[in-house]
Amino acid sequence: DRLGIKPLYYHHSARQFCFASTPDAIRELLPDTTLDPVARDLFLALGYIPAPHSIWREIRKLSPGTWLEFDQGVCNTHSYWEVPLPERSSGARQPDLDLIEQILSESIRMHLVADRELGVFLSSGIDSSLIAALATREFPQLKTFTIRFEEPEFDESETATAIARALNTEHHTLTCSTDAAKAMIQQLPEVFTEPFADPSALPTMLLCREARNHIVVALGGDGGDELALGYRHYAKYRRLAPLLNLLSPLAAPLPRDQSSYHPSLLYKIPYLLGVKDKALRTQIISAIGLLPYFSRLYGREFPFDQTPWSRDKRLHELPGELPLAMGELIQYLPDDLLVKTDRASMFFGLELRVPLLDHKVLEHCLGLPLNWRREKRILRTLLGRYLPSELSGGRKQGFSPPIATWLRTIFARDLRMLAESKDFCELTQIRTDRLAQLVREHCDGAC
Repeated sequence: DRLGIKPLYYHHSARQFCFASTPDAIRELLPDTTLDPVARDLFLALGYIPAPHSIWREIRKLSPGTWLEFDQGVCNTHSYWEVPLPERSSGARQPDLDLIEQILSESIRMHLVADRELGVFLSSGIDSSLIAALATREFPQLKTFTIRFEEPEFDESETATAIARALNTEHHTLTCSTDAAKAMIQQLPEVFTEPFADPSALPTMLLCREARNHIVVALGGDGGDELALGYRHYAKYRRLAPLLNLLSPLAAPLPRDQSSYHPSLLYKIPYLLGVKDKALRTQIISAIGLLPYFSRLYGREFPFDQTPWSRDKRLHELPGELPLAMGELIQYLPDDLLVKTDRASMFFGLELRVPLLDHKVLEHCLGLPLNWRREKRILRTLLGRYLPSELSGGRKQGFSPPIATWLRTIFARDLRMLAESKDFCELTQIRTDRLAQLVREHCDGAC
């Protein structure tokens, strides 16, 4: 499909061509599979493996917006659609809000077609709240589901419950306790079949498992942050980019690695100053993994040229935060977020649909004036038609778990065992002294 909502894996050799929705089905047909070192390095840096790579040399993933042709023993891929370039300028006139609501409502109406029970995954954020609000007009007996965390700073269930009450839905709150997280982590290899390191996979799996007891089809709000520039790092990068462009030519002698490991944008700035390539710079900002410290940890360079982010040369043409948002739309969304929701939902027999990623919605949103996309202004304005202001401007966690705390507590023993594992160190070719430092700094609370 256009955005990689559903996966397609394939294998082609001189004597064989096969394809499936999971790599395991293909592996059963092959005499042997070997680890792809490029895919391994992409995973270690990003926490996911972008298409067309898979963790096995012999198996590929079909990229979003492409189709595969197999004819007389020859296998070729062709592009039939690409994410359109967004509008770059701001506009004085207000866009047609009724038209935008109509386009979004039509997408939701289409995604609500089902012959069995359905519901909405509801956080305290704008995207899922707007989907729930519009869905209740078509389906008054709507069920909604949210996750509660025991750690207050990560818990958004109280606001989600208030939103559900205002929309008059049948609401269910599911608790992601530390015991539940420990149980879920044992199922990760079975659910995802390839290495996958997004921490929110754990609560997403729990949400899908428990929701399946009530519904068969769920709607999710994935895509809203990318379409409506909702991530906080977009605004930060918009302010930071001119400074980086100014200072970067003067900063070539600066070291490319940090003395300590830290995921925040502030701690990435010294590294970013030495990066001239705008696309690579935005990829580093987006990465939730250890990309800025890759060469220091592994003694080799990150294979950026093997990513969709690097191959789309249009990113270099865009101003402000748009290269970052565009990169996340073509890579992070399909290869991380949609992998997470699709694999978790399908494993538990639930069909998860994403109405914000209908191509008509996407194309219309990308054509809006920039000032109406930033910080979800357009979606926030539409939601204000259905919810009071105290409920329509929420800053969501997106079911993000307290993974840093968990790694210092319930998973601390596993973390240390992994760091001391010879098999792990040989497989990743990590520098053991650097790994020990990373684990020590994290357990001491330095990162």
